Amino acid sequence: MSVSLTMIPIVLALRIVMGKNQFEKWVESMERAIPTVFVNESDLVDALIQAGYDAEKYGGLIKTHHLNKKDYFFWEFRQGKWHAIFSKQNSQDIAVQFMDDLERKLKQKIFHRERESAVEQIEEPRVFPTNFRDRSLLVRTLQDFGVNTVQMNNGDIVCTIQNAQLTFRQEGDAPFHVEIANAPRLQEIYYYLSDLDDEYKKYVQSQVYEKLKKKIKEKAFTIENEEVLEDNSIVITLNIQQ
Repeated sequence: MSVSLTMIPIVLALRIVMGKNQFEKWVESMERAIPTVFVNESDLVDALIQAGYDAEKYGGLIKTHHLNKKDYFFWEFRQGKWHAIFSKQNSQDIAVQFMDDLERKLKQKIFHRERESAVEQIEEPRVFPTNFRDRSLLVRTLQDFGVNTVQMNNGDIVCTIQNAQLTFRQEGDAPFHVEIANAPRLQEIYYYLSDLDDEYKKYVQSQVYEKLKKKIKEKAFTIENEEVLEDNSIVITLNIQQ
C-alpha cells in the first residue's frame, strides 16, 4: 500500500501577512494623491494627448510617463474626480515639474495642490509584521543574504540594509516584527523583506522535509518516490506495508 504526502510551499505574500487593511494603508502612505478638475476619463486623456503626454489604459488606471520618458505615474478615479498618483519614492521635483508643465500647456488650473501638503503629513508606518518565528533560522537567512547581524541583550536582532536600520523584535513565541529606521527608499526595503521572507520559508520547508524523513525512518516505512513539482512542492510516495 502506498500513500502520497504533499508538502505545500510556504510562500505567502506580505499582503497576506499584514492583512488587507494594513497593507492597503501602507500602500496609501507611499502615495502622493493629487486631485484634479477632471471628472470624465475622455477629458483627461484628451488633455494629456494635447499636451504631448501618453495615456495608456492600465486596468482601471491610466499610466502616463513624465517628461524624461523614463519615470511614470498613474491616474486613478477617486471620489468623483481623477487623481494623479505620484510615488513618494520618486523625486517630488519630477511631480511638480509635470504639474507645472501640464497646466502651462493647457493654460488652466488642473491640480488642487492644497491637498498635497495634507497627504505629505501621513506618517509612513515603520513597523511591519513578519512570518519569521525561528530566531536561528532568521539569523541564518540574513547572513546568507550577506547581512551582518548584531543580537542585542534584550533579544533584538539588528542589522543594516541599504543604509536603513532594521530591528527584528519578538514577543514570546509570536512571530517577529521588524522596525525600519532611516530608510531612504522604503519600497526597496519592502522588496528586500519579501525576498528574505521567501528564503526563510525555504529553510522552514527544508526543516519540515528532514523531520518528515526522520519520522518515516522511525516508522520503518520506505520512500518509493520523491517528485519536485514546478511550484517547488515535494510529493513523497511511501510504502507503508508492514
